[in-house]
Amino acid sequence: MGATLRTNPATAYQILRRFVHLNEGDVVVQNGSNSGVGRALIQVARRMGLVTVSVVRDREDIQDLKEELRGIGGDHVWTEEEMRRSKVGKIICSRWILSGSSGISFYSVITFREL
Repeated sequence: MGATLRTNPATAYQILRRFVHLNEGDVVVQNGSNSGVGRALIQVARRMGLVTVSVVRDREDIQDLKEELRGIGGDHVWTEEEMRRSKVGKIICSRWILSGSSGISFYSVITFREL
């Protein structure tokens, strides 16, 4: 547990700084947002002035999780099913999409267009 207190924020920072140039106001989409790195990424992104779209799996306590992620700086928090039903994922224009899972379910609900 103690090692993750240092590793997760550093990992999130490197993800946001090393691979693509992001400007204030850019949108970052991620799934697995309730993981340690996902939570850190939300917080680092907020400090950088980025807009976050956090995609999580549905669960019994989904409203509590959504409130928690918004409370640490998440701008938008949706389940994969909400994105499928509302087609909200079809309109996301993002500079950076991060997937913490190896499955294709996350990518099946979004259409990616680089700005």
